[in-house]
Parts: sequence; C-alpha cells; structure tokens
Amino acid sequence: MRAARYIYKKGRFDRKMLHDAPVVAAIRETYECLRPALGHLSHTTPKVVRDTLESNAFIFSGFKTYHTMREVGLSLTKDDGEIKPFAAFAQEVRAIHKRYNVRYLESEYDHAVGSALMADRWHTSAPKSILEYRTAGDSKARPAHEALDRTRLPKGDPFWQDYFPPNGWGCRCDAIEVPSDTPLSNPQEAWERGDTALRSNKQELFRGNPGRDLRLFPDKHPYYGERGIAHCSIAKHSKDDEGECEVLAEVLKAQKGARKISLTPEQKEHRKALQDEAKARYQGTTIVSNGIPIRITKVGLKEFLNQPHIHYFEKNEILRNLQEVLQESRYLGAIPYHKGNPNIVQSHLFEITIEGDKTWIIAREDLSGEVTFHSITDDAGIIEHLKKK
Repeated sequence: MRAARYIYKKGRFDRKMLHDAPVVAAIRETYECLRPALGHLSHTTPKVVRDTLESNAFIFSGFKTYHTMREVGLSLTKDDGEIKPFAAFAQEVRAIHKRYNVRYLESEYDHAVGSALMADRWHTSAPKSILEYRTAGDSKARPAHEALDRTRLPKGDPFWQDYFPPNGWGCRCDAIEVPSDTPLSNPQEAWERGDTALRSNKQELFRGNPGRDLRLFPDKHPYYGERGIAHCSIAKHSKDDEGECEVLAEVLKAQKGARKISLTPEQKEHRKALQDEAKARYQGTTIVSNGIPIRITKVGLKEFLNQPHIHYFEKNEILRNLQEVLQESRYLGAIPYHKGNPNIVQSHLFEITIEGDKTWIIAREDLSGEVTFHSITDDAGIIEHLKKK
C-alpha cells in the first residue's frame, strides 16, 4: 500500500517511477517472495548460474510491479478525469493486489521452484549424458505431457533446447539422467510430440530450457510483452515510450539501487534504538571468537547497522546477541585489505547464517595487530580472495 499511496500522492504512474524508493520497495517485496525458490539449487550449481537466475527473478519482479502499478495508476481517476477519493481508490488497489500478489504470485512462485530445479538438473548433469523426460506419473499429469513421458535423448539433442521442463504453469515434469546404453527415442517424433504439447495447450511461451536460457521465467511471459526482452539493447531506448525495452532499462536502474534501503521514520527510530542498546552493551568490550580477540567500537556498530543486506532488518537484530553470534560463527580466515588505508593489514571473515543465507562478519586487523569489529556483507565475492591463516 505504500507504493499505492505514493502514486496517489503523485497523481500518476509511469515507468520512470520504477526506481523511486516506494516502488523499489514493492519490487523487492515481490523479489523476496520469489527468491526462496533459488534455495532449490544445489551447492554445486555454478555461481554464475545462481547469480543470473537471481537477476532474472528481480527483473521479473520489476516487470510484475510495473504492470501492477500501471493498473493502480489507471485506477486513480474517475470517468471525468477527476482524482477519486482515497477510499474508493484504496478499494480498487486491494482488488489489484489480490489478483497480482495473491492469485498470480502463488503460481509464479511454484513455476520459479520448478525452473530452479530444472536449471540445476541441467547444469549438474554430464555433458554427454542421456536424459529421460518424466511426468509426475499421477492422475494430474496432462495428456500432452504424458505423451512426452519416457522420451530419451542425448543432452545435446535440440529437443531439450525447447521442451525441457517445466512446460507450463504447474508443470511437475522432470528430466533425469539414465544409463548410456538406454535405447533412444526417435528425435523427430519426440520433437513433434513436444510441439503438440505446447501448441495444443497454448503454452508456447514456455518453449525453452531454464538451464540453457538462465531464466526462471520465459522471455515471452505476458509481463514482458509480445516480443519479450531478450532482444533489448539497454544502450538504445526511447526516453518517452513505455515499451518493454524502456521498462527493462528502468528496472535495471531499480535493481542497481535496490540495495539502498529506504526506511520509514519508525524503522529509523528502531535502528537508532538498536544502536544505542548495542553501544551500551558492547562498545569498548572485547569478544573472543575462534581464538581471535575482537574489539567492539562505536564506528563498527554504526557501519554494521547501515550496511545493505538481503535480510537487512534480520541482520540488524543480531546485534542484540552479538557476543553469542560471534562466538558461534565459523572462522574462514583472512583476506588482504584493498581499500587504501595504510594502517589496515587484513580483514578477518566470520561466517554466519541469516534466514538460511550465508553472511560474513568482517573484522579488520591494523598494523599493531589489534582486530576491531567492522561490518557485515552478504556478497559471496568477498571470499574469492580468501587466504587461509
């Protein structure tokens, strides 16, 4: 409702508002609903695959929010062009919210889970493996998908580029590796069955392979328009049009700025209370973690609270139990310091988990050998240059 109030106050909505703080917050809310689907990726999934799928989830969330807010914007005025009373506007907003963020979102999350599982399957199967199409094998399986059941073809066969599951909303089909001596299906017949499966159910937008395409949602999803967004060049877009490429450009701006948290006055007040509580309890003390004494400073506590994070509010709450969190963390080692302060030698990394996601607390060591509490990050790139002590 925050974004809807913002649109009501502005008296309009256009794509350039996608990177305004209230709308970015709405995008992030959708993204946080979809992001858990990526938890179905295995630990062996390449980082570039995981990062690209996360980006796709955000872009999809941005387009979903654009269409939602566009409808909200269209609900602002009466037939005579006058702005509606807020109560009437709010009633329409609730109906829009129910459609996009309850009914649609449930199906979209289920599809994201299926796509993540299949992208993982694609990238963890051997390059020269034989894959077999499998339905869920129950009474809910669609006849068109049952026609594809037990289709067996090499991973390199073009069939898998267009008909790798999921092949529709709610599709529970799978593709598994089978022994190399398994008899193969006829490629042409398999292709014809796949084409029939999508055409007969008006599901052609699902033609593709989430592992190869690195998308949780297909490029021809209705949110993206008839042409999709794969053809878009971000360097060239109109300043005034509301086409898919212009919307994509604004979504990418929103993605870049999404980590800059915009807090309500109440949230700022709560953060200040957390800071005061942590200062009173920990400032000037030393906490020993994994045999390393870490001095807690006012500057470190403030930096910790201000640091962006995918679980920003949950991250801040752990300051209440900072001693226990540090003592129970896993020490990974130290990385060379690279930000130009000649007094800092290296940064020590302590791994913890917040809402199921790995996070790293950073403590800096100076020339004298003193280690001070500094910050926290959810960027896994920080451990790439890790050197073990």
